Amino acid sequence: MLNFVKDIGTFAWLVISNVAALMTGGIIAALITAYEHWTAGSISFWSFKWSIAAYFIITCFVVWREEHSKARNKNQALADLLTERRTWAIHNIENQPITDDVFVREELRQRETKWLTDLKQLMTEHGCSAQEISSVSDISESELKAVARSTGFHDRNPGGIFKAMVHIRLKRLKEVIDAYSIKPM
Repeated sequence: MLNFVKDIGTFAWLVISNVAALMTGGIIAALITAYEHWTAGSISFWSFKWSIAAYFIITCFVVWREEHSKARNKNQALADLLTERRTWAIHNIENQPITDDVFVREELRQRETKWLTDLKQLMTEHGCSAQEISSVSDISESELKAVARSTGFHDRNPGGIFKAMVHIRLKRLKEVIDAYSIKPM
């Protein structure tokens, strides 16, 4: 509740300061001054009252638009960071061949573990929800086996289940990225 009141106060301050700026400067104030100078009279109270209402409406839109733009840019910045991490994982984990060599398989597992730990920390720091983080990190065994069968990453293949797990994580991460990225209008 306190945040709600604080947000209303911030919004009100931004609207009031922008209304004042809009009324005291710029083209509209110059037009009113020119009109009053040219007609040798002042604008009517009715016109003044409606111009203030128009200023208020325009200012509310401007304040909303600025805040909306900031949020969109913040979300796009997160989408860009997550895309970098996803691209790295594609090239350095998913596309690496898994051989019978235990050392190679263990190296890939360590890369994936570090990548996932760093990714979860990044998502937490940037305000991703617990559901978004869990969607990337938590995979059920039944889903893992189903994807392993459907993608050709069989249990008989060395590292087949591991490859399926990485595949699922990257697919889910792409869904999170898409949710945060700015869509063209």
